[in-house]
Amino acid sequence: MGQSRKSILATLFTPAAVCATLAACGGGDNSEPPPPPPSGPAPNCASLLSGTYRVIEPTFGAASQSKTITIDAPALQVTDQGSVDTIVPNGECRYTDTSSDVVVSSAGVIVARSFNDDLQQQRVAIAFPEQTMSVADIAGTWNMLGANLVSGSSASSALYTGMSGTLTLSSTGQVSGNFCEHIKTCAPFADAITVSSNPSGGFDVVNAADGSTEHLFAYRAPASGDVMLVDVADDGSIAVFTKQHTNSVSTVGAKSASWGTWMNTSYASTAGVSESSFTTTANDAAAGTWTRESDGDGHVETLYANSPRDGYTHRSEGTAATTAGGTVPVREFTALNLVGMGVSVLWLPSLGQPSAPGALFFSVVKP
Repeated sequence: MGQSRKSILATLFTPAAVCATLAACGGGDNSEPPPPPPSGPAPNCASLLSGTYRVIEPTFGAASQSKTITIDAPALQVTDQGSVDTIVPNGECRYTDTSSDVVVSSAGVIVARSFNDDLQQQRVAIAFPEQTMSVADIAGTWNMLGANLVSGSSASSALYTGMSGTLTLSSTGQVSGNFCEHIKTCAPFADAITVSSNPSGGFDVVNAADGSTEHLFAYRAPASGDVMLVDVADDGSIAVFTKQHTNSVSTVGAKSASWGTWMNTSYASTAGVSESSFTTTANDAAAGTWTRESDGDGHVETLYANSPRDGYTHRSEGTAATTAGGTVPVREFTALNLVGMGVSVLWLPSLGQPSAPGALFFSVVKP
């Protein structure tokens, strides 16, 4: 709606507020990036490397949904439209202060929860090193999970709900597949959709039926070579993609520790970055299930691999007993692991504001 928004990433990386935003949009930048900074990782995070980063913070009607910043990792400095700020570390691969909290995955993907000055609320942003790929480079079959606009005409009234789907992209940019409203109700794409390279960065996703253009960005992890995609529309709808795959059950004894942050159906982030740790206690490969125990309160829960479709993981709603004798809620979720990224995206239909429940959750594996 033409509002000026302060980049979460820019705010994140100020001495007074470690924050991380995402703005600039369409398919590219509004500004010329500075010369490349020195190479090398950050002193407290081997996966935070120097270079130009694409930052995305979905917001209804924002003048720009993405932009680029430059990070000098050895110096812990971030340049955003000519302004240079210094990152304040808070442990390995984490940066925080009273108004923002930023974590970095093993593949260099940044997830940030920061205060948006224009909207006067905490928001969630995602960022990753800017890369150039062709349409042929990202051709294939992809699973996606994200949030889609369902009502509202402004940033303050917009409401979103979870969605998923599977699509196939040809080397010439033709899209086919299924879109799944509310995660599980799927139907084939009815419109003619094409993907083409945008010379300013990323790709244009054009819907011939309504004439709309969304913007798609790709990132290839340096170690694994796996690719993730992020698509964002002008109305703030967002989808995150990973190549279609089949999940395996977790190995007994395996431990997992992660950070998590989420935004509700209004895209506000009303809770701080959480930390969790689990140990797998049993599995059943034939049934595609495993149980895990919280290393915090001892509650046990069951996860279902390849549910509701291959590549997704599901947890049912319920309650579980803790080792202290109490109970905790177990929130239903559908999760999509971004292969090779150290990040998962989840939709939790019962979490969030009581009047419009639902939350898009980003989980980052701790180093």
